[in-house]
Amino acid sequence: MTITDETLIRLRSAAAAGDAQAALRVGRLLCLTAADPAEPGDGEPTWPEEPWLRAAVAAHPDDVEALTLLTGRLAQQISYWQACLDMNPDVMKWYREDESTVERRHIEAEKLYARIRAAAPTRHAGAGLDELAVLLGVGDKPPAEYAYSFYVMEDEAWGRLGASQRDHRRLRRR
Repeated sequence: MTITDETLIRLRSAAAAGDAQAALRVGRLLCLTAADPAEPGDGEPTWPEEPWLRAAVAAHPDDVEALTLLTGRLAQQISYWQACLDMNPDVMKWYREDESTVERRHIEAEKLYARIRAAAPTRHAGAGLDELAVLLGVGDKPPAEYAYSFYVMEDEAWGRLGASQRDHRRLRRR
């Protein structure tokens, strides 16, 4: 599929009309960016794919691809908001968020991750799911060294914004 503005418009229209596969495709395409290119904004992450991925998961609760994409994006949000909390908790108020933001997303991501594992994905998904488990603090394997992760955002000013097991264990103790 060629990715053009027309393709996105067509997919968005189909997804808005209830086509779960179109919602999954829009969500997957939007996962490639932190902000919706069709929406004006200040460049801050907005996770525009989340509603589309939620629609795909609602329509097909056992779709491993949709579950994995949504869980991965929640993990990315967790790491972003945890970094905000660690650096300046007052920033959360600007976005109408608070400390419960991280905890809510983490609980949901853990439940989605359990659903992914219960669906018995193919063995090819193993490495990515292991890394996702590390970020969520539910895995027993160490993080992969020198591996690119779609679940970790990097920012030149802040550095690596990935969540660690230590961060999530500390959060759970609160």
